[in-house]
Amino acid sequence: MSSVPVGTGPGGSNYDSWNGTSMATPHVAGAAALMIQYMRAHGLSLGGVPLNTIATALKDSALDGPPIGKDTRYGWGIINVRNA
Repeated sequence: MSSVPVGTGPGGSNYDSWNGTSMATPHVAGAAALMIQYMRAHGLSLGGVPLNTIATALKDSALDGPPIGKDTRYGWGIINVRNA
C-alpha cells in the first residue's frame, strides 16, 4: 500500500505520510458529510435515505485503481464525491 501525504507531523514543520484505513476513514466520512449537506441545501429529505444508500453511492462512484474491483491498495477505489 502506498503512503499518501495527509498532514503535518509533530510540531507542524514537516509533512508525514501514512496509509491504511485509519487515514481513509476521515476522508470517507467527510465525503459522506458533503453528500448530506448537499441534500439538505437542495431541500432533499434525509428522513427516507438509509445510510447504506450514501455508502453505496460512494462505493459505486469511486474511481477504480488497478486491479479491477476491491483490492488491498485502493480498497473500493478513490472517492469521487462529485459523481456520488
